Amino acid sequence: MPGKDVDMIIIQVSRPQDRMEAETALAAQGLLPITLFADGPEKAFLIGAKPDDLKSAFASSTVLAAGYGADRLAMRMRVFNGISDAIRTEFKYLADPADFPNDVALLFVEALVQVGLSEPDDITPCAVRFLRANLDMPDFEEAPDDDVDLRTLTSAPSGEA
Repeated sequence: MPGKDVDMIIIQVSRPQDRMEAETALAAQGLLPITLFADGPEKAFLIGAKPDDLKSAFASSTVLAAGYGADRLAMRMRVFNGISDAIRTEFKYLADPADFPNDVALLFVEALVQVGLSEPDDITPCAVRFLRANLDMPDFEEAPDDDVDLRTLTSAPSGEA
């Protein structure tokens, strides 16, 4: 529903065997498919993160994590609100179309750095949940391993025809 602020964001990287066709297509292009759910599964958005953009996000998040917690929280609030505003206005007022996917990737990486990851190669299938009321403590959950080969995160699952 246009006009409503987003109160919860879930950002997810699916296991290769659980991917939908669009996610598989992004992975085949060398991108990391990242899905954002805004206030539930009805509002889902798929982005493809470039490896170099993820490296930059990890670098800036690592620097921010070493600083003041208030700066990190202020950045998360700004990014969360930017994502919420883009969704609420149906993307009509984005200054740059890359802002939304970049903000999603940055918010995702922020949580990953908080749980101890330090580079894009560390990313495994997982989900992160941010609540507007508690941006400093996102929930993090890793998908069950099920023998996931990390190289398949940015390529089509083996055995698919």
